[in-house]
Amino acid sequence: RSVLQRSHVLRNEMIHFTSNLHNYIMFEVLETSWERLVSTLNSAGDLDEIVKAHDEYLDNIIQKSLLGLKTCAESSSDFVSPTSLPSPTFVGPDTGLLKYKLYALFDIIIRFCSLQERLYTRILEHVHKLDVMQQNIYERTQAGKWGIDETMNEVEQEEDLKLEQKRI
Repeated sequence: RSVLQRSHVLRNEMIHFTSNLHNYIMFEVLETSWERLVSTLNSAGDLDEIVKAHDEYLDNIIQKSLLGLKTCAESSSDFVSPTSLPSPTFVGPDTGLLKYKLYALFDIIIRFCSLQERLYTRILEHVHKLDVMQQNIYERTQAGKWGIDETMNEVEQEEDLKLEQKRI
């Protein structure tokens, strides 16, 4: 039981993390970037300004959503003051790894959820098997027979073998 509880708590923490990241991207990245794009488009004088505003919008979204993080060496050669960087600041020597660490983290989350679903499915199959066995025992005792006999043990062993082959 403690394994199930710990896996449930871990999954809830994973859901909390992905929910917070989703909210950050939706409200801190997309919404603010969209407002800036609309403002720039309203003041644009020609098509070149519109195209430039759109390119800046896309670049801003990619950078702030942690998908196109640049290291200091990859960013412009001009000095960037810490106050001009978007918050939180991800520019640094190891920022190229952040994107890949996030991808790896999401891969782990997906694999964990898949494993947990398989575990729950197996548990439910076993519980169902026990319920059927209990029902059979009840019906046999109501009919005046022994609750379990040799044929039931053989059926159980066959079902266990089938369940074991499913796992493989």
